[in-house]
Amino acid sequence: MTIHIGTAEGGHYYSLINDQTSGDISDKWYEFNDMVVSAFDPKNIPEESFGGEERMMRGYEYSKEKFEKIRNAYLLFYRRVKFFDDSGKIVQNAAQSDVAKLPQEASVQILAKIKEDNMKFIASKNLLDPSLQEFCKIQSQRLAKEMELSNVYSPNQEKLFKFICLYFHTVLIRASDRSTVLPIYILNLKSVFSKNIDLSKWFLTQFYNDEVLKEFLLDCPIKDMKYVVAGLLKCAIDSVAKEEQCYDLESMKSKGCIFKMVQVLLTLLRFGGEKKKYDQIARILLVCERSFKAIKEYFLAEKMISKLIILISENATNPILPAYKEFEQYKLTGQPSDFISEKKEAIQENKYDSFQKDFETYGYSSLVIIVCDLVLCVNFTVEIKSLWQCNEFSHNLDEKERESLYLQNNWRRLLFEAQSRTS
Repeated sequence: MTIHIGTAEGGHYYSLINDQTSGDISDKWYEFNDMVVSAFDPKNIPEESFGGEERMMRGYEYSKEKFEKIRNAYLLFYRRVKFFDDSGKIVQNAAQSDVAKLPQEASVQILAKIKEDNMKFIASKNLLDPSLQEFCKIQSQRLAKEMELSNVYSPNQEKLFKFICLYFHTVLIRASDRSTVLPIYILNLKSVFSKNIDLSKWFLTQFYNDEVLKEFLLDCPIKDMKYVVAGLLKCAIDSVAKEEQCYDLESMKSKGCIFKMVQVLLTLLRFGGEKKKYDQIARILLVCERSFKAIKEYFLAEKMISKLIILISENATNPILPAYKEFEQYKLTGQPSDFISEKKEAIQENKYDSFQKDFETYGYSSLVIIVCDLVLCVNFTVEIKSLWQCNEFSHNLDEKERESLYLQNNWRRLLFEAQSRTS
């Protein structure tokens, strides 16, 4: 058995081999790992080969949380010990078996399968050819310049742009040298999106599938890929907003291209997996909520205030951050604590990237901002109604939503975390 440990982007191979020097299958197994050969207990084959989840060792103990294994059986080799003819009779060797005649008498189906596999191999080889990468780069630059001069594009230009987009997302974004070539492609694609609403719509439709969004924005182990894809989606959404931002909710549902994406994003938000990976999902939802009045109206109708607060509260990892306690002290005394002074100094000295690691909220900041936006659209009591003169909606809070907002300690802490992250 050949075992692969790693991800689809790379990893390492080693083998587990049964000792058959005596001619028969034995109980002796060995692990061949580069230059190291060691005895292997066959009882551990399921643990080593069948995937699944496991607890990771942290320090001197195992974690409570389970993680997906990164090692799986990749290839399984068999050794033929007997030969049979077409009638099932045992023969002495391969020369007497009908297997030896197979190449001359191969069926049309087998030959077709071989041809199909060969074509896939050739296609893969061509896709990874550096000359194709250079061709797509030159053509993306040309398209960007042409569309700056005119919003009218030919069918051939449309086909070429779609091919470049698909090449970008299936090949280039996974390339080992992507850091040197991605910036050029990103600038060119964003330039086309900003000038062409139809191509922006087409690009967004490619992400209507929840599995596609999950692959790029949730499960992807390469952090820069998530940011790149989310950035392109944001650019396309901004372009579509020029046409659809005035749609009412019914028009958005019937002929808009944003509504379906929002539904898929909300589904991933609820059932997508680990909450700490939600940063880019939340980022795109925030862009949609702020760009389209109809989406905000939809969120209100779907009671998203309470749903988002519950989602955030249930998955917040830090019960009470030191930051919240210090903030309360500052409000009461008026004197900045060492913590707040350190925060101010860190921001002034551009050290905020390292500083904010202590206040990781896993993308909840965008969700908190969405909730704040929605709260500003809600009618409260008559006494404070004058505070909301810009209210465009008639939505009223139901009892469950009121209860969610009244969880002050948790809610105020989350607000402060969001403010810290977006300073």
